[in-house]
Amino acid sequence: MKHIAPDMGNSVQMTDIIKSKSIQPHDVFKLRNTIYKDGITTQKQAATLVALEKICTDKCADWTNYY
Repeated sequence: MKHIAPDMGNSVQMTDIIKSKSIQPHDVFKLRNTIYKDGITTQKQAATLVALEKICTDKCADWTNYY
């Protein structure tokens, strides 16, 4: 599984986030620029964000504000 949601674009590497169970500021930056670039997300993208919230145990403050 390279990406949780294929429509999120190639710039967001989900496997690295999932393997590390960590979301860092640079990950939030990429997610923000990919998902909210054109407005609200698709259902798949929203499901991806929920999955990341559940999977990741180490979350930076940027993620808390973003999520």
